[in-house]
Amino acid sequence: MTNGFFNVWKKYILPVIVGISIVYSLVQVLKPLPEPISDETWDAVEKIVEADAWASEPVIVHPVWENSAYQRFKKHQLYMGKPTNEGIYNYPRVWMVIARGAGDTDYLEQRFMQVFEQQVGEVVVKRYEKPEVEGILFEFFSNISKAEVRLTNKKGQVRPCKTFRNLRWFCPIRDWNNVGQATVQVRNKWETGIWMHPIKDWVTEAAYKNVPMGKRIKGEFALADPAIKKLPNGAKVNFRILIDGKEVGKYSTRNRNGWQPFQIDTSKMEGKTATVTFQADTKRDGMRHFCWRAQVRADVPEKKKTRSGKSMKPAKDSDKE
Repeated sequence: MTNGFFNVWKKYILPVIVGISIVYSLVQVLKPLPEPISDETWDAVEKIVEADAWASEPVIVHPVWENSAYQRFKKHQLYMGKPTNEGIYNYPRVWMVIARGAGDTDYLEQRFMQVFEQQVGEVVVKRYEKPEVEGILFEFFSNISKAEVRLTNKKGQVRPCKTFRNLRWFCPIRDWNNVGQATVQVRNKWETGIWMHPIKDWVTEAAYKNVPMGKRIKGEFALADPAIKKLPNGAKVNFRILIDGKEVGKYSTRNRNGWQPFQIDTSKMEGKTATVTFQADTKRDGMRHFCWRAQVRADVPEKKKTRSGKSMKPAKDSDKE
């Protein structure tokens, strides 16, 4: 019985499976590639995005245009197709580049408002924002590439972090010491923040120059969940904020889950620019998975509400003309 089945498998079934596999492979190889969109069009799209994009914002492009996207948007958080986790929703603004209709926007429209749309040939550029974006004057997370990152110690030694790749500044001394965009788990939820794991005996520092000042700097900081679960008695992380070299905020982490909010009044500096510096240090650096996020904010009038209670959708550029 067994030998009979094996003979049937070998003589009839296996050749059919192999034949189907070969035909499928040939179809994939011979499938015509989409006609390329001109470099001139992609260059124009890049200029549109760069004219208004923050330094490291998300840009979503359909995978079929992967090569062109990586050439033009490599400074950004690039997503090839719909993101696989909800980290995208922690960004205040998101760009969508739709070439020849390739791109689904339904999932963005559930939590963002479309505020910009422009077509260049066969490509449409859209920008989506959260309602509170109107009050943001500067977003530190999205502008991480503009930060100057370094390590300092009590002896006056300074070790700059010069290498920037994958939206992070990589520092000397410890290979795991870097400062930049990260997705971390806080209170069992994956969220985005600026990773700043401190090193014992050193202060890790990120300085942003020429930051426009508004009414306040508002943000939050946390230890990622694994740091608390694996080392509940770990050392606290000291977190300081300086404006033009003057300390304006001093905080420390607690060994418990969740974000700790902070707010700094900058109303006396409104309309000016300043250097804003974030520092982190600890006495023992084991499992001190520290992260933070912050924005410079201005007061904005409350938006009118629809009957559903949602903010009214701003008009597209084309609607304003």
